[in-house]
Formats: sequence, C-alpha cells, structure tokens
Amino acid sequence: MRLFIAAGINDKVWAAASGLIDELSKAKGEVKWVEPGNLHLTLVFLGEVSADHLTPITNALDSTANGNGAFEIEFDRLGAFGAPSRPRVIWLGIGKGAKVLTTIAADLRRSLEANGVTFSDEHEFSAHLTLGRVRGPRGVKELVERLRATPVSAGLSLRVENLMLFQSRLAADGPKYAVLRESALEM
Repeated sequence: MRLFIAAGINDKVWAAASGLIDELSKAKGEVKWVEPGNLHLTLVFLGEVSADHLTPITNALDSTANGNGAFEIEFDRLGAFGAPSRPRVIWLGIGKGAKVLTTIAADLRRSLEANGVTFSDEHEFSAHLTLGRVRGPRGVKELVERLRATPVSAGLSLRVENLMLFQSRLAADGPKYAVLRESALEM
C-alpha cells in the first residue's frame, strides 16, 4: 500500500488554493497542478508499505495526535522548491503555526521509527501546501513572475484538528486518495 500521513484543509483554504492554481496556470507552464480534492498538508510520506505495518503506523498516528493539541496555521506566501530558474514544486507557504506543524511532523517520524516503521521520506520537513509540480521548462519564467506577483489573501487560516492516514492509488488520470484512519488532536 502507498501511504502518507497528512492534515486536511477546510473549504476556505480549498477555495483560495484553487483560485491561486487558476491564476498561476495562466503562465501556460508544464505543471501538473494538484486536483483541488487532493489538496492536503503532508506530514510524512511513507511510500510503499506492507499491510502488516498498518497497526504500528496507526499506533504512531494515534500517539502523536494524543500528545499534541489542535492549533491554527496561516498561509502567507507562494513559493517554489528548486532554483528560481528551475522550480520543481509550487507551494503555498505557512507562516503562523509552521513551527507547531514541524514539531508534529518530527513527533510522527520518531513515533513511526519507535514502532519499527521505515519510510521513504528522507527530506527535511518544510511546512507547505503543494499546489503543483513543474514537469518541464516551458513557461517557467512567466510562472516565476506570477509567483512573485500573486498575493495570498491576508488571514487565510486553518485550524488543524486531526491527523489522517491516507492511501494513495496511482491512476492514469492522477492519484486517488482514501482516508484509512483519522486521529483527533487534543482540544
């Protein structure tokens, strides 16, 4: 099973992210934009995992959720991973609450490892909402210009109240996600 742990987004963030994708896609770049229904805040990408690891994963998810309280995050900027001339991932950045999200991601990693779960996510965690992945060089200059010029609505926030284990099934028309478990953060 291909799995990841994430926090979901609310309708307000979904609508704002969809609008930003619409604006940025006017650059006509070679970007695979995230389908609005698939938007989420990835905390740990587990990759291909055997079904017998499901219990240790859910144990790690539950213990992390039980050890952390619900909190607010605020999205405040657009950006990209990669060099400005060669962006790879287009994202919506998090200001307020980024440190808490980073702490929870680290707690999840420690708990997964303590439960004997190995995972393929070796990147250092960076609090962001992925909007798209750049597939080629066409339109990159205009895309970068739009990233710099497009404002993010002030006060675009989200109350993170739960963590979710998702299964990702790859399909010709893009990935399909299913929630396998949801664990509420302490209130």
